Amino acid sequence: MKAVGFLCILMVFTVMLPAQMGITWEEIPGLEARDISIGGDGGMNSDVIYAVGKNTVDYRYGGYVYRWNANNSTWVKQSGILAASVSVSPTGVPWVVRIDGKIFEKSGSFWIERSGYMQKMRANDIGAGKNGVVMVISRSDGHIYRWNGFKWVKVCNFAQGADRIDVDCLGNPWVVNSNEFIFQYCNGQWIDMTSPENIWAYDVGAECSGGWDIWITRSDDYQTPEGGPLYYTIAGGGTDWFGPTDPWVGMKTYRIDLNDGILWTVTGSGKVYKGTMW
Repeated sequence: MKAVGFLCILMVFTVMLPAQMGITWEEIPGLEARDISIGGDGGMNSDVIYAVGKNTVDYRYGGYVYRWNANNSTWVKQSGILAASVSVSPTGVPWVVRIDGKIFEKSGSFWIERSGYMQKMRANDIGAGKNGVVMVISRSDGHIYRWNGFKWVKVCNFAQGADRIDVDCLGNPWVVNSNEFIFQYCNGQWIDMTSPENIWAYDVGAECSGGWDIWITRSDDYQTPEGGPLYYTIAGGGTDWFGPTDPWVGMKTYRIDLNDGILWTVTGSGKVYKGTMW
């Protein structure tokens, strides 16, 4: 496979959030991306990061998929697949959705379509949770489905135009809809996480360590062409969102994923950043 990228000095800066927490950011060179995901396990408890290139190679299917090689700081193009979105399982296995909605899981060096037996499932987005649960937003009916190893099983209905999805460590889906409203599915019902504080989002990422459970890239009030500020909430802890004291200052981003206190984000122009919480 061809390695894409180059070595350079990383841009490092720090963003402070409330509750005595900060994030140190470094720009990761070598790729303009449209989506990104982090999972494990890359061996010795190291992270596995996959991204989808921003430039569309084929308008029917999407852009190239890349894996980050931390040993030599390059992005390695993965053969045999084009995609629009990606999510990485806790065992380091990437799942992708193409622009046409087809779903693929990587198995060794091959990509296997996961349409489900006699289903022909097509998706808007995909999310892999900490406990290995993989869910999609069905393109045909807009509802949420889970992969059981053989077919896609409906988890719940969603009637408000789901656009982005991630799965928390309890196996519950979090969704951002086409109006950028945020919803959590808990105890058999959807909870509106937007209305209490009037906060909208581009994307949502679920985490399970350190107490900083659910992160969003905020889309209202403080957005820029690069995206919006990062906010977080404690899963199961109400509907309060916490973010920077001055949302105009600091990191602005569009797509987000995280694992064990490490955030990976993509800005509106395709720049990739890695954030370490402390």
